[in-house]
Amino acid sequence: MSENDYKVVPEFGEHCGESIGVGDAPNPSKQTADAKSVANRVARLVNSSGQRFETAFEFLGEGVVFQDKQGQIVLCNESAAEILGLTMDQMEGRTSVDPRWQSLKEDGTPFPGDQHPAMVALKTGQIQSNVLMNVLKPDGTRVWIKINSVPVFDDLSLAPSSVVTSFSNVSEIKFEVERLRAKLTKLQESQARVEARRKGLELANQELREAADYDDETGLRSRRYFLERLCAEVSLASRKQVPLSILIGEILPREDSDHESGLAPSQLVLKAVSELLLNTCRISDFTARYEVNKFAIIMVHTSVDEASDFAERLLKDVSDTRGLSAFQVCIGLTEYRIGWLANEFLEQAEESLFRAKINGPNTCVSDLR
Repeated sequence: MSENDYKVVPEFGEHCGESIGVGDAPNPSKQTADAKSVANRVARLVNSSGQRFETAFEFLGEGVVFQDKQGQIVLCNESAAEILGLTMDQMEGRTSVDPRWQSLKEDGTPFPGDQHPAMVALKTGQIQSNVLMNVLKPDGTRVWIKINSVPVFDDLSLAPSSVVTSFSNVSEIKFEVERLRAKLTKLQESQARVEARRKGLELANQELREAADYDDETGLRSRRYFLERLCAEVSLASRKQVPLSILIGEILPREDSDHESGLAPSQLVLKAVSELLLNTCRISDFTARYEVNKFAIIMVHTSVDEASDFAERLLKDVSDTRGLSAFQVCIGLTEYRIGWLANEFLEQAEESLFRAKINGPNTCVSDLR
């Protein structure tokens, strides 16, 4: 660059030698010296800017490459070569479609060379930003880079004449993200196992509750569940003033049978009576095994007269059932009275049962008769 390539810049006026006073006559030799001085100053500024650009280009942390319209690398900085594990000479002349890159996409599939950001920018004239790519280094290791490619146009050209690509090594960030993602996956799997175990425990607890709610031998509801249900039905009957009755029955050996007095009914007998109850009771009735040889029925919306009719039919079914001839069933009935507590209601029904047992086999006694 010669001094003749520059023109005098008016903005540098004060700094062009001595000031020209008003009315002073022009001095051609002085003006020439001033012009040369300005040219030297501009040259130094240009050179200084170029040096700053070159310094930034060489020592920039990001890799920067310039590629011509064919995609060949014509210029790169040291950071680019270092990130890719190549020398400056090895970088020069390489193209994006060079198979030695063995580029991969984030999902692990091949990244075709003609789809590299620089090639896409050259083809479309569009800026490509934040493209993630994995490339193979000569030493066999791989590096993740994030790429930005900007097409460069000549003044009158509609198609890019070259492309500038910058990229940074994001391997550590990528690996950290993958590590955190793997840790998150493990946490999610652990949480899923905990949730599955929680559901399993809930299911087991539910099964235990249901098991506790039923009697294994008879299939009827348990005494515990019966007492809970009785309290609920008493509260409802008291609040809505609707009829509610309790039936308590006991299975006993007949005195005129060959069985010893006080012989407890066998499991077959209990099962037979339970099946009669389950087949005879209404859906709204609640039937439970009250004690070893006793059963109880909560009969909602049922008066003691209606309960008595049911009890008579049940006694007939028992007497007609094969295998039960050696046993008798006695039944006590009570209808709820407003103001009674659940235990008072139950005690009255047991009192009725006691009276029925005194009266003889297959009898039914109600406290209101």
